[in-house]
Amino acid sequence: MAVICISRELAANGEETARELTKIGGYRYIESNHIESRMTEMKIDHQDIRHFDERKPGPLSLLPERRLRFLQVLKEIIYEEASRGNCIILGRGAGALLRGIPGVISVCLVAPRELRVHRIKLAHSCDERTAEHQIRQSDHDRRGFLKYFFDLDWHNGENYDLTINTGAINPKDTAALIDSFRGFAVSSADEKRGIQMLKELRIQSAVMAEILYARKLRVQGFSATMKNGRLTLSGIAGSREESQAAETAARSIEGVEMLDNQIAVLPHASAS
Repeated sequence: MAVICISRELAANGEETARELTKIGGYRYIESNHIESRMTEMKIDHQDIRHFDERKPGPLSLLPERRLRFLQVLKEIIYEEASRGNCIILGRGAGALLRGIPGVISVCLVAPRELRVHRIKLAHSCDERTAEHQIRQSDHDRRGFLKYFFDLDWHNGENYDLTINTGAINPKDTAALIDSFRGFAVSSADEKRGIQMLKELRIQSAVMAEILYARKLRVQGFSATMKNGRLTLSGIAGSREESQAAETAARSIEGVEMLDNQIAVLPHASAS
């Protein structure tokens, strides 16, 4: 098995293909409802989810804390789900977040524009003008989302392991093609290394979210780096108490066992 990230144009059979893949190998299907539910549990405001999820941010992007918190929580969710292995993640920048990790396959599904228009007209019983508008808006949003949050060119084939034109292939056969590619591209050793990397990334992300957004500790330039099972905290705190609070918060995260607190203490740093 593997982690399969699917990026898709609207009406390129992304959702249908993902569901067919679950039938082939028992993959877990991680889609928008699941991610939104997790974000709500993690106290992300529903307005922020609507504003940032697979969209190019508008006026709220001027509030960097909300944007950064959304991204940090999204990372934590994606890393956690991927670290469990054997899943399909639909959209949400998963391919960008997991790029270069062994055992992860990034797939892009596209289709001819006229066919996409036809599929939308059939699915929504709408006219061609309405279908065209939906396509333009969706393409604009997804392109903007990936560029804004991940500096990624959505339609650049170099960013994917596999790109499939679904214009002449149905979802069942598309799923079979992806699963066949997975068999060639991913080894059990890849999966093992990838899962370990993902577990460490999940811990890093969870620590960042806990310290910066849940507990709102004021540590300038804060970072958390996990390597070979050891978590290292760095940054600048205004007092020893703030440094210790950050360490306590980090130790509260599941999976943190070995920890080096390298946060420097400079009086009045938090107020500058």
